Amino acid sequence: MWMWLQAAQAAAHMLDKRAVTFLQNRLGLPPSGVWNDAARAALKVWQATNGLKADGVYGPITNKAMTVRAPTAVANVAKTYALDAKAFAAIVTVETSGAGFLDDGRPKILLERHYVYRLATGPQRDALTADVCYPTAGGYGAGGANQWERFEKVAAVDLDLAIQSVSWGLGQVMGANWKTIGAASPQDMMWDASQDETRQLAQMAAFILTKTGLKAAINAHDWPTVARLYNGPNYATGQYDVKLAEAFKALG
Repeated sequence: MWMWLQAAQAAAHMLDKRAVTFLQNRLGLPPSGVWNDAARAALKVWQATNGLKADGVYGPITNKAMTVRAPTAVANVAKTYALDAKAFAAIVTVETSGAGFLDDGRPKILLERHYVYRLATGPQRDALTADVCYPTAGGYGAGGANQWERFEKVAAVDLDLAIQSVSWGLGQVMGANWKTIGAASPQDMMWDASQDETRQLAQMAAFILTKTGLKAAINAHDWPTVARLYNGPNYATGQYDVKLAEAFKALG
């Protein structure tokens, strides 16, 4: 029993500090980033309430139960934002990587170093290295946890700068859009994106409404216009319009 408890506690402590803050926030606790008895107890209650083994360990099963969207989430979000549900589902299919979270509960992100450079002050640029702060895009490196390592380099200089320079979750919505999608602050957008995939879908839909003509193009199934407005003028390079049309057709 003691060895099992030690293993459970060790597994919990393996969570990255940022992952712990996100978990604490989901549990309604102050996001200190410190895994403690209060966090463990709250997680056990959540697990028991949701029909899981109440072991106080944040593993893949708990992560999935806590963050993955319900089967009806895409349709519900589409209805809330008056978007054609099937068309919105096609966009979700093409634009997302299948999941909005890493196994440890951190949202999937991609740091754009040219955003960091553009948004940073002179002293902030001087404090950052070229891999995370540079005038041109690129230098992404590996995905997953590596992107969070890059994020933390920028966050050590300024958290809001890091948040605004990252694309968040399923919809890959840039943090720089925090105000236009209705968030109270960059950090408010981050906390929202770190809740679950349904919140990420809502951010995606809110972003769609900020782009003039995009909602109308989606509801008209005008895929070249959708691709141009969502992905930019070079959308044809990635055949986004073709992929959207194919995904829409595949949905039946």
